[in-house]
Amino acid sequence: MIQQLLFDLEDYDLVEGDGKTCNKCKKHLPFSAFSWHSGANYLRPECKKCNTELGKVRNALRQQYGMPGKDHTCQYVYRVKTLLLARAI
Repeated sequence: MIQQLLFDLEDYDLVEGDGKTCNKCKKHLPFSAFSWHSGANYLRPECKKCNTELGKVRNALRQQYGMPGKDHTCQYVYRVKTLLLARAI
């Protein structure tokens, strides 16, 4: 898709069947159903519809529970750091 813009290939058609499978709804969709990953040069793994639904769930959880405080330590990260430090000794 980026090459279309770089080389001004407006009449370029993607072959029928081109697309990818959403990792959330598992539907095979055209590339236009996926957003570009912010700050990267690839399409997101979930389609726009699933990404919207995930955003709604994240926002609802933030409203219900709020954001963690600055003194919060993620237990997963803490465990990984502990295991890595134990191996380094």
